[in-house]
Amino acid sequence: MKKRHGFVSNSSSSSFIVIGGMYDESEFLSRAEIIERFLDMEALNRHSVRIFKKPWHECDEDEQFDVFCEAESSDTITIVWSGDNSVPDGKFLVGFRYSVNDDDWELSEYPVAGFIGKLTAANINNISVFTGRRSC
Repeated sequence: MKKRHGFVSNSSSSSFIVIGGMYDESEFLSRAEIIERFLDMEALNRHSVRIFKKPWHECDEDEQFDVFCEAESSDTITIVWSGDNSVPDGKFLVGFRYSVNDDDWELSEYPVAGFIGKLTAANINNISVFTGRRSC
């Protein structure tokens, strides 16, 4: 039997791909302002009313973040914050995020052309492909 010595963690990680842009958090007053600038507010309001029985703008910062996390999906524009997901401190990514399961590498095709139009419509500039590791 093999023994492990030192720090042992139950956490795991996975790879991700983001098609979008990187921005500096200092250009905005708050994370709520960032979310309101880039994301679909109608969808956030629907989730907010479903979860907290009140619209987005009436939620406190913690509730707004919960709504943001609940509303995330790979077919909507999302935000990947600094301090998580390999994003440099003080920066954030805005775009379409894809998680890649490390245990099951398969060929995947993403419809990038359609997303470019959506990113441009959301005023996301300097569109690039970003890759990194996410702690789970």
